[in-house]
Amino acid sequence: MPKDSSNDSQSGRRPHSARFAIDTHEFGAPSRNTGVEASGILAMMKPVPTNCALSTLLSACKCGKKPTPWIGLRGRTVLLAIDAGNTNTVFAVHDGTRQLAQWRATTQDNRTADEYIVWLSQLMQLDNLDPAEIDAAIIATVVPQALFGLQTLCRRFFHCEPMVVGDPRVDLGLKINVTRPSDVGADRLVNAVGAHAEHPGSLIVVDFGTATTFDVVNKDGSYEGGAIAPGINLSAEALHMAAARLPNVAIRKPSSVIGKGTETAMQSGIYWGYIGLIEGLISRIQTEFGESMTVVATGGLAPLFDKGTDIIDGVDPDLTIRGLVDIYQRNEKK
Repeated sequence: MPKDSSNDSQSGRRPHSARFAIDTHEFGAPSRNTGVEASGILAMMKPVPTNCALSTLLSACKCGKKPTPWIGLRGRTVLLAIDAGNTNTVFAVHDGTRQLAQWRATTQDNRTADEYIVWLSQLMQLDNLDPAEIDAAIIATVVPQALFGLQTLCRRFFHCEPMVVGDPRVDLGLKINVTRPSDVGADRLVNAVGAHAEHPGSLIVVDFGTATTFDVVNKDGSYEGGAIAPGINLSAEALHMAAARLPNVAIRKPSSVIGKGTETAMQSGIYWGYIGLIEGLISRIQTEFGESMTVVATGGLAPLFDKGTDIIDGVDPDLTIRGLVDIYQRNEKK
């Protein structure tokens, strides 16, 4: 249902003004959503002599320094946190107290470490960051084929051995109360860590990505399972591909439920249908769990759906990166 603050007292939901808001001023930094392929960055660069090694482009890097294993790192470190999803890969630089920068690239499982560093070094330069300042790295990925390139990036160019979420040596700090813990996606577990660190009580974490996930976190921080639904972009694309006369439409909140044309009818069905899915699943999860739960949304489309329902208590855009930072800091102290 569309949000209407006048109905809050009748519906029993908390007033919209009481919903939590995440202040990203200190933690967050502007996110540069490039969507730029490595080849595009290369095309924009000035020609480089053929006898010029890639390391020359990265003269600021700690060339010749032996990799430092993550086990036993001490003190304040500058961390590169990498969240590799099915659609996008997010890179964030964090100094232990605040996020310095964040960038986003299209996930390609065959991208090499050389391609990553050419792309990433240009963005770091734009944000006045020195690659030599990176001391450590942590990776969470749901694309196993992408892991090798990301690990090689960290080892070769940042001279550190990255933590990998899912490695038995990495303590997440939470119990995983499901039938097969190894099957749970790294992103869902990292979200659980990040959400529990910021929000008290039992939680439902909704992540709008390639798939939309609904994850239940108990008040003690344990992961209790959840639900997985097709992402809205995936659903809209499938509708377009399967029906010859239905166009590919932008995902947006329509001004009315009753569409007056094919495009507006599709937008209404996609948007309000997905709102129905969100409200229905969350309501059923809350009923089954049997106690009050805070609903936290994250992911690129979270603000769009937050506008269409009161069942979401707030949007936390830095949830996954904060979870990665928390996991790193937990293991750094060991």
